[in-house]
Amino acid sequence: MNKSKNYTLKVIKKHEKVEGIRTHSIRLFIKHLRTINWENNPLIYLRVSYGKHMAHGGNIVTFYNDGFFSDKKELEETFKAFNDEE
Repeated sequence: MNKSKNYTLKVIKKHEKVEGIRTHSIRLFIKHLRTINWENNPLIYLRVSYGKHMAHGGNIVTFYNDGFFSDKKELEETFKAFNDEE
């Protein structure tokens, strides 16, 4: 099964996607997070995909966490939680 993480970020302003990134590199993803201009009150879509795994019942599904954020601190805390390894 695919176990690498995939990071997706979309910056939405006035109900239109302005920019986005999809990468496996956490370093590139964090660099892009730092470039967001929070003064324009953007809506940010964050998705961390954990790859395909066997679910209950034998089905192979893609596991992920995602959400929409308008606050920088909340986005950073959630990204840290989504990326936490156990």
